[in-house]
Amino acid sequence: MTTHSRKVSVVFATMAVAVIASTVITYWFGKRVLEASASAAPHRHLIAQLTQLLSTLKDAETGQRGFVITGDEKYVKSYDDARVRLREELSALREASMISPGQLRAIEELTQLRLSALEQTIALRRSGGFEAAAAVVRTGLGQQTMDQVRQQIAGLQDQQESALQAKTKVNDELTRGRTVVFTLTGLLTLLFTLSAYRRIIAAIKTSEAALAEAQRQKDFLAVTLSSIGDCVIVTDDAGRIAFMNGVAEKVTGWTFDEARLRPTAEVFKVINESSRDPVENPVEQVMKRGAIVGLANHTVLIRKDGSEVPIDDSGAPIRDADGTIYGVVLVFRDFSEHNEVERTLKESREAAESANKAKDDFLAALSHELRTPLTPALAAASYLADHAARLPSEFTEELDTIRRNVRLQARLVDDLLDLSRVTHGKIELHLGRVDAHAIVREALDTAQTSITEKGLRLFTALKAKKHHIWVDPVRIQQVFCNLINNAVKFTGPGGRIDIRTSNDERNRFQFEISDSGIGIEAEQQRLLFKAFEQGERSITRQFGGLGLGLAISKHLVDLHDGAITVQSGGRGCGATFKVTLDAVPNQVGQSRVRARVPHKPEKSLRILLVEDHGDTRRTLSRLLSHFGHEISVADCTRSALEIVEAKEFDVVLSDIGLPDGSGYDVISQAKRKHPVRGVALTGFGTNEDIRRGKEAGFDFHLTKPVDLHELRSVLSQVES
Repeated sequence: MTTHSRKVSVVFATMAVAVIASTVITYWFGKRVLEASASAAPHRHLIAQLTQLLSTLKDAETGQRGFVITGDEKYVKSYDDARVRLREELSALREASMISPGQLRAIEELTQLRLSALEQTIALRRSGGFEAAAAVVRTGLGQQTMDQVRQQIAGLQDQQESALQAKTKVNDELTRGRTVVFTLTGLLTLLFTLSAYRRIIAAIKTSEAALAEAQRQKDFLAVTLSSIGDCVIVTDDAGRIAFMNGVAEKVTGWTFDEARLRPTAEVFKVINESSRDPVENPVEQVMKRGAIVGLANHTVLIRKDGSEVPIDDSGAPIRDADGTIYGVVLVFRDFSEHNEVERTLKESREAAESANKAKDDFLAALSHELRTPLTPALAAASYLADHAARLPSEFTEELDTIRRNVRLQARLVDDLLDLSRVTHGKIELHLGRVDAHAIVREALDTAQTSITEKGLRLFTALKAKKHHIWVDPVRIQQVFCNLINNAVKFTGPGGRIDIRTSNDERNRFQFEISDSGIGIEAEQQRLLFKAFEQGERSITRQFGGLGLGLAISKHLVDLHDGAITVQSGGRGCGATFKVTLDAVPNQVGQSRVRARVPHKPEKSLRILLVEDHGDTRRTLSRLLSHFGHEISVADCTRSALEIVEAKEFDVVLSDIGLPDGSGYDVISQAKRKHPVRGVALTGFGTNEDIRRGKEAGFDFHLTKPVDLHELRSVLSQVES
């Protein structure tokens, strides 16, 4: 052995010793880090168990509370489900080695005590009604028990957190030690590598043959090392297997000894997943094209035992210094997990879409049932208001109040039943120039009775010089009504409410309402405009409500490019809400509300009224007959079709949802029988409902509750 060779050998030996030493030290540190991490895991698991136990107990409370408030048995199911989970979670806690028997017994006793109290209120609600159950709740004993559970769990979690922090500190120290070792051994290895590189280069230059062999080995090693994260198969220039890594052996089912020098097509059999046709072997493609190739999607590998694995692969040529191809490296991976994830995501998406559609269908049906009873009330009130001269004068104002509140109630039903439409920005606005002061006065009219009943002192100062705004008047009245009703609701008897309007420095219109009520804590103010938030739970229990009004109001104001803010000094200091909207030039002499004058139709129409709601059917039939029309009525699809067969009509005025079919069936059959105009009178009012009505044959679509003037306007269009 030459002196040069001995030097190179010494360098490599020293480098090998350094690498082995660093590996041993790194392994020791890594093992200690893993042991420290593993010892911390039980603490984290116990903390999570305790958190889940508290959450499940809250779920039981929520189910009990829902049943006590509503009497709906579906909440009892939620409560029963929570009880089952509590038994399982307490059983799991018993297996925890880091919780003492005394601590576990305390948690179990307190949990059982709370569940017994919940069970008692449920039983009282069933036997004695809401007030009996509410009386038990008001004692506060259940809340005291819940606080004790929280304290017990919090104490245990603090113990576990302390232990976890101590072990984390040890783990951090070990990690820092491992990092120092990595750094030092890396520097030493770099120094040895540089020294070895210089000597190897010197040795390589001594022989052209050695240089060519080293280059070939370098290319071969570089491609192989860059691919070891996936399955790797290397072939010679004849397409025979020269190398397989362990991952490739596992996926193909062939060991390297079994596959050595076999043709690639024999070991790497691929077919199309859909057609089952053989796919051209990627090694052959690389040899033909001399370039990197990849398989198409949905390719399946046939393993040695005949089972199938979805794969994704690519092949690249291995070239020598002259560019001659002397082999192919094939890199591929098992795509089973990827495909399963995609399939799961697709199923989840389809399930979510199905659930969302079911929710929309339910809300549409519920909206229909809530709107329908409002129709006869609005129609009758509109008729009586138009003929107010025939009534005692003291009823005129009450009739206006009834009509105005029925309309407002209909809009509120839309929002309360379709909060998803609010949050997704699907509310349609009907904009126009309106007098904001008139809207404020109308909003005050709706709340006047409540203000009087509570003996509240109301002070108004409508001093905005520019008080015309470009808005949807019903929506902005809804905002003002929400704010006024909130002030009335949360202000005690004899309290004070101040309403002011003004213009800011940019001449924007500002509506401000202040009250002397219960006030709002600072931490609750930022949550106030979120759906189902009313501040503290005690406020919800005392004053009731869903907590939707302010969330809807903020969204409506945002849609008008306005702003809504709240200020309060805290509990007992009252609250001030301010709404800011862009003002437009005032126009004198124009009113937002124009009087409607009753008119007689130019001719009598033959109308078939199809409506399964008895009050609506009777009210509309009487009123339309009074206006000179010839009315036939039906309460179901079968009856309507029988009447259509026997008589001719000018108009079919039909509900959509009928007991034995739908209004779509009625209008389509009527139009096939005679030339007739169709008017849908329904509680279903989405764009999709209107589109379906048009397709079925309806010429007009009126959403309940329908104003009598609106209905007569449509009939006038039919007459003309």
